[in-house]
Amino acid sequence: MAHTVHGDITATRLQTISHWALTFLAVLGIVAAALGAWMVFAPADATLTVFWWTWDVSAITETWAAWMMILGGLVTSAAIGWEAVRGDTRSGRWLIAFETVIVMAGLAAFVIGVFRLF
Repeated sequence: MAHTVHGDITATRLQTISHWALTFLAVLGIVAAALGAWMVFAPADATLTVFWWTWDVSAITETWAAWMMILGGLVTSAAIGWEAVRGDTRSGRWLIAFETVIVMAGLAAFVIGVFRLF
């Protein structure tokens, strides 16, 4: 009987897809939270240009910025938190520290967004 060292290829592919999906969600959440924070703290005469659309910051309602911070912070914290919980125990301490900082920044964006909303 022969024994192999390699794991199940299907499980490895699913883990890789899951890792990339969570990373994409985390980056999307970071961008949304950063954009919301910029809208909250930007000067009133600033403009926001995304591709070919341009908006005045004063024309964007306060709720958009707060909700972007809230949802972006939640998505980032959930995605990175889930990745950290199911993560590889062989990861270095620097990776765990980096994930912790990102989760804390996401939670901070959530809290600031809630305070700006109410």
